[in-house]
Amino acid sequence: MNKIKVIEPPKYFSLNLKELGDYKYLLWNLALRDFKVRYVQTALGGIWAVLNPLITSLFLVFIFGKLAVVSTDGYPILPFCMAGMIVWTFVSAMISEGGNSLLSNQQLISKVYFPRLLLPISKLLIGIIDTSINILLFIVVCFFYKPAISLHLIAIPVVLIILFLTGLSISIFVSVLMLRYKDFHYIVPIILRLGFFVCPISYPSSIVPQQYQFYYFLNPLAGLMELVRWCIFENYRFDNNIYVSLIIALVLSFFALGFYSRIESKIVDYL
Repeated sequence: MNKIKVIEPPKYFSLNLKELGDYKYLLWNLALRDFKVRYVQTALGGIWAVLNPLITSLFLVFIFGKLAVVSTDGYPILPFCMAGMIVWTFVSAMISEGGNSLLSNQQLISKVYFPRLLLPISKLLIGIIDTSINILLFIVVCFFYKPAISLHLIAIPVVLIILFLTGLSISIFVSVLMLRYKDFHYIVPIILRLGFFVCPISYPSSIVPQQYQFYYFLNPLAGLMELVRWCIFENYRFDNNIYVSLIIALVLSFFALGFYSRIESKIVDYL
């Protein structure tokens, strides 16, 4: 008597690393395609990867350093803002581009099988390139401002890995939401505009009243921005609420992958 084998989608969590590895060439080609498309019709090309965070940081310096005059706890305002922009530029790109990765590739998804997770991961590769450029630009700025550098700098690779995993998790979660609920296509830009001011990009978290500190650090980006500054600037205040942000980031990573696993088999149906 022949046995019948029933193949079912995972109950909650599944991540087939071997399958992702088998499609590594597709992953590189997806990332290369997106990188070329981003700058192919621009006069300055890849220079925009440098200009965007620099212009935004200078704008923040003018608004919060000259007009509003917000305290940065004594640290030079341009390096201070650029440290926050390293986190924000990466995560905001992962939300906007990675979050739209499934919808923008629906013709490819509906025609051929491949691990759909490759689409947000390809955005991660581009984000890592942009972040590397931002870090080099930050180093150049620090050469001129010469802020006191902390010995905690040796921990920055670990912080960057946490940042990359958090950004990827958010993009996976948003991409599934945008695919399942089309209203999120309009909600995400609003969240990004609000997030730009809610996150401590141009101000330290110390200006938030003490009774609201715990709730403020429920935003994982707040903890990551402050953690980056703690690694870079000497004697920068380490708030224990940063641990709250790191726990939220960890939980979000597992939740995003679990959510994706539950809906992966239905992706084509939602297109």
